Amino acid sequence: MAVRWARARIVARPPIFRAMPARLSAIAFLLASVAAAQPVAPALSAQAEVSLLTMLPGDEVYALFGHSAFRIADPALGLD
Repeated sequence: MAVRWARARIVARPPIFRAMPARLSAIAFLLASVAAAQPVAPALSAQAEVSLLTMLPGDEVYALFGHSAFRIADPALGLD
């Protein structure tokens, strides 16, 4: 019994896929550099006050359980 081997047909990838690794590397580099360029928040002074604000539940779906928020006020930094 003879075994027949089929020849693999090599299909050239379209040009857009040939440059894909280089494009992905460039995008990753740009995202990493943007993330590293974010400003660092200043340290709060001793006069800073942190408050927890809570609102009552509402009638809308997004407000059924109420809303909570943090408020940070620091007069030394002009932050509110």
